Amino acid sequence: MDSTTNVPETYTGAWQRLGEEPDAPQAYWLQTHRLHASILVPAGRPDFSGASSLADLGMDELLWLADQQGVAGACIVEGDTLHRRRQVDFQTARGKPFVRRMRREGELLLEETVAGTEQVTWRKISPPDAELIALRFQDEGAAAGDQHKGYLLIVGEHFLYLRDRAGFAPQAESLRVLAECKDYERETLMELLDFEISFGLRTGGSQPWEITLSTLPFREGKPLLAPAAFEAIVQNAGRLPQRVNRNGKVWLRRWSLDEWTRFV
Repeated sequence: MDSTTNVPETYTGAWQRLGEEPDAPQAYWLQTHRLHASILVPAGRPDFSGASSLADLGMDELLWLADQQGVAGACIVEGDTLHRRRQVDFQTARGKPFVRRMRREGELLLEETVAGTEQVTWRKISPPDAELIALRFQDEGAAAGDQHKGYLLIVGEHFLYLRDRAGFAPQAESLRVLAECKDYERETLMELLDFEISFGLRTGGSQPWEITLSTLPFREGKPLLAPAAFEAIVQNAGRLPQRVNRNGKVWLRRWSLDEWTRFV
C-alpha cells in the first residue's frame, strides 16, 4: 500500500467519541491533512469546581488527573491504516507506535487496533467544508534545555490546543504507574501534570475561544486566547517570537504555520 502524509478527506475533521455506557470517557479528535490531536477524559471525574490551579488539589485528585490521555503529531496513512505519531503525549508513551485501522459505516468512523482487540466509534461534528488550520510552537526558557513544544489545531469552530510539560516524563506503563512506583511527592506530580490539552469552540461558546474540556479542569469556561491574539499568531508565525508568561515565568514562543486549508 502506498503511504502518504496528506490525510484523505475521509478522516479530516473534528470527531467526538461515542459511548452511552456509564464508564464512557469524554473524547475528541481533530485531524487535518497533516497533523492529529486528541483528548480523552475518563468517566467519573471528581468535582474540580473549587480549584484554580493544580496547587489546590489533593494527592487523590492529582492521581485521577494522571489517568487522562491526549496525543498530537504527524499522521501517515497506508490504505485504511492511520499511523499517528506521538510527538506530544500526555501519557508516558511518546515515540511508541500508535497504529489504528479505520472503517466508515455511514456517518460514523470505526477505529480499531491492528489486532482487533479494541474498537471505538467516532461521530463527525464538523461540516465537510470546515476550515483546517494546523499550528505548531516551541517554547524556550532562560535556562539551557528549558523548552517544550505544542500544537494548535482548528477545524471549523472547534480547536484543540496542546502544550507539553516542561519536564521529562520517564517511560512507564502509564503516568499513574510512574507516579505510584516512584512514590512521587506532590510537587513532582504537579510538574508532570502541568500539561495542557484544551478542547473548545472558537465562536460557538459563551465567549470567543471558550475552553469546554481540558486536562487542567480549572481552565474550562475560560478563553484560550483573544481573537486579536490569534490574528497576531498567524501574522507572525515563522517570524517574530511571542512572549508567554506562565506561573510567573517568561517563555519565548515561536509559532509555525503547518497548514491552512480554506474551502470555497
